[in-house]
Amino acid sequence: MELDQYARLRSPIHTWDARWKLIAIVPLIFVCAAVKHAPGLLCAALVSSTMVIISGLPIRHVLKILKGPFYFIIIMTPVLMLTSGGERLISWKVVSVYRSGLYIAARLAIKALSIMLLFICLFGTARFQESMKAMEFFKLPPILLSLLFFTYRYIFLYLEEFGKLLTAARLRGYTLLRGLKGLKSTVSILVTLLIRSYEQSERVYAAMRLRGYTGAFPTLCHFKTQASDVLKTSLLLSLSVLIVYMDVL
Repeated sequence: MELDQYARLRSPIHTWDARWKLIAIVPLIFVCAAVKHAPGLLCAALVSSTMVIISGLPIRHVLKILKGPFYFIIIMTPVLMLTSGGERLISWKVVSVYRSGLYIAARLAIKALSIMLLFICLFGTARFQESMKAMEFFKLPPILLSLLFFTYRYIFLYLEEFGKLLTAARLRGYTLLRGLKGLKSTVSILVTLLIRSYEQSERVYAAMRLRGYTGAFPTLCHFKTQASDVLKTSLLLSLSVLIVYMDVL
């Protein structure tokens, strides 16, 4: 599943200039991470959810991306509820559920989901190369952009290669058991994948040097600012200021 597989859709978020989109969404991400009180949190969640709805991205695609953070939240919530201390909601023998833990878990869950939705709007509504080009426009370190680009480009390839190695191991009679019994087989597969990845990275490096790669991102996209880009950016920055204002009241 590629993050930008629906980048060719037509919506106000898709047609937004990638540079202006960065200017608007990145500050909102920091605002979502910084808010502490319920009004600001709910407003941040409402803004991020509305943006995803406006983008027209398929709900199934969004839920697949959110699956990882959602599992983390499920694991984190009972831990916080049982260990945070403070006022008790429920007590049973040595087990206690704390009110502060429930509030902290809800706050972190809203923050995490809001930030993830904003990242989906940022990178899921434009080709990844276009987003990298926009970051390059703001003079981000080229080596950092190259690492992001190649990580995104090859992570799917290595996942596919890992699946092939698992299939080959099963066809050869390997039983991949859980726990310490299956550790040897799992480590062997991972080592094989690591060696193949290293060998492929050398081939990719040599091929790109021969093609004159200098760290820049040559793309066919050309940025052109329109009045709608400035308007959408101004609106979202105003909402960011509103969320901060609601949080400090």
